[in-house]
Amino acid sequence: MLEGAGGLLTVVFRFVVLAATTGAVGAWCFGRLVVPSVAGEAAARHRRDLAQLAGRAGMICAAVIVFAFVPRLMLQARALNDPGDPLWPTMMAVLSGRW
Repeated sequence: MLEGAGGLLTVVFRFVVLAATTGAVGAWCFGRLVVPSVAGEAAARHRRDLAQLAGRAGMICAAVIVFAFVPRLMLQARALNDPGDPLWPTMMAVLSGRW
C-alpha cells in the first residue's frame, strides 16, 4: 500500500508538510480571529502572550514547510524518473509544471 503512494519516506514528507500547513493556517486564524475576541479579565491579561504564541507557532510551521521543500521535490522527481536517470532535469520539469 505504501509503495503505491511513493514509499514510506514520501508519505512521511507529505504528512509533515500537511501538518505544518494546517498548523500555520490554524496559528494565523487563532492569532487573528480568536485572540482578539477573547473575553474576560484573565484572558485580557494573557492576550499578548497568546498572540506571541500563535505567531511563533506559525513561524515554526512555515519554517518546516520551507525546509521540507527540496527533499519533497527530490522525492517527487524520483517518483517520476526511471532508475539511474539524473534527478535535476526532472526536478526542473516538476517546478515548471502547472501543478
